[in-house]
Amino acid sequence: MKHLLIWGMLLTTAAAGAQDLPRELWDQAWRGDHESAIRGYREFAAQHPDNSQAPVALYNAANLTLSQAHDTAAALEGYRALATKYAGTQWAAEACRRLAVLGSERRMEYGLQALRGAQGKDYQMPETWVTQVAEGLVGEIAALGDSARMVDIYQGIIPFIPPGEQAAQMQVRLAAALEAAGREAEAAGTYADLLQAYPFSRHAIPVRQEKRDLILKHRPDFPWA
Repeated sequence: MKHLLIWGMLLTTAAAGAQDLPRELWDQAWRGDHESAIRGYREFAAQHPDNSQAPVALYNAANLTLSQAHDTAAALEGYRALATKYAGTQWAAEACRRLAVLGSERRMEYGLQALRGAQGKDYQMPETWVTQVAEGLVGEIAALGDSARMVDIYQGIIPFIPPGEQAAQMQVRLAAALEAAGREAEAAGTYADLLQAYPFSRHAIPVRQEKRDLILKHRPDFPWA
């Protein structure tokens, strides 16, 4: 477990220039002196708030608090502080993802915030990361039971999802929400756009089978094949 933890920390900081962080903090974590390492990371962030490594330090402190000190409440507090103070960074986006997974409150809010932060001026989160966040939101959105609200949320997050099966699935969910909200023409257009953008997607198969009449009603010139 120790090796996995340290290796994960090395990976997360390498991209941002981990040499700015005191080496002794790595040594403390490696030796198992997690309390000192956590305190050191927090102190570094407090003393150097404008340093590019400050959010990395807060991220490492929260991770150690969760995985080694087993203090979930304190870890969540650390992730929240990171997400608030360093919004617009990849570390804040990951903190929001973890809050969406671990937190019992505001899960959907943090999931949406994570997706919106998936890309910044000098970073882009991996496609697998975006997919994981999006999949985690599906259940939360469905539980709303409010079609109009679901439409707004899907329309808000689809632009952040890279092309592929996850994007196709979200298009289908948006179209279904539009139908449920009584916005039939928009639903038909969304289904049609899906078939044109992702004709070979597994999500296109049921649309092609079940939504043909709806699409042709509102898109009579749709090139059905």
